[in-house]
Amino acid sequence: MKKAIVDGFGAEKYLACFAHTLNLVPGNIIKDDAIVKDLCKKIKTIVTYFKHSVPAADELRMKSTLKLIQNVDTRWNSTKNMLDQFIKLADLISPILLQSPLAPPMLNASELQTTKEFAELLKPFEDATHIICGEMYLAASKAIPIVHTIKNKLTSSNSDTKIGIHFKQELMKQLLKRFEHMEKVTSLAIATICDPRFKNIDFSDKVACSQAVNKITRMINATRQQSNEQTCVLNCPLPNETTFGRFMKILRLTINQNGLPIVTMMRCPMTSNVT
Repeated sequence: MKKAIVDGFGAEKYLACFAHTLNLVPGNIIKDDAIVKDLCKKIKTIVTYFKHSVPAADELRMKSTLKLIQNVDTRWNSTKNMLDQFIKLADLISPILLQSPLAPPMLNASELQTTKEFAELLKPFEDATHIICGEMYLAASKAIPIVHTIKNKLTSSNSDTKIGIHFKQELMKQLLKRFEHMEKVTSLAIATICDPRFKNIDFSDKVACSQAVNKITRMINATRQQSNEQTCVLNCPLPNETTFGRFMKILRLTINQNGLPIVTMMRCPMTSNVT
């Protein structure tokens, strides 16, 4: 598919699947990081015990309406759901496990704190996944803002343990590995700048932003040269002082004062209905 797009439309027209690439960041950490694997293995063993032990499951059901969730290895967000439910039920699970000598050991305080920190670090990725999956077709203009938001949330997150700091660094490393040069992708940069909800606010690479604005300017100029629409608008006789007549005056004044439409658009305030 990639070769067909590159051969037919050019390399700059090809965009990798954003959702798949983003999911690889937490997915690889869960799959490859030794600390995360050991932690998830212990929690999964406890969840399996409650799934198979009728007395333990009945006692937990008497104390809470929430249920433990078993993860699916092929879906990282199912691991996030497993961790969230385990954290909520941890205080109820511990005394139940102590009643049976056959039950697996409960996580100690340090391991439970590590689990909470890791689950919190996964939250931005989960939120991004909900945004992506909530639309049949994700707008290209949302890709850069989503990655920018995840970076900010990871940077501002507070990790109290060395392991939590390790998780934070690994997630950031994976994120930069896959999206470091994202703002230099012309199609994504132009789409973001032209979206009145985002414009250039989420760009960290000012050079890439400037290049995208220049590209838009060149595209507008090329379109103007191919069409005489602007000449018709500026030179046509104005109607009487009606609503449309006033609009034409404003349009003429705006074009004369500001020149390029991209300049006018960038000066306007951003819309607030960001979804």
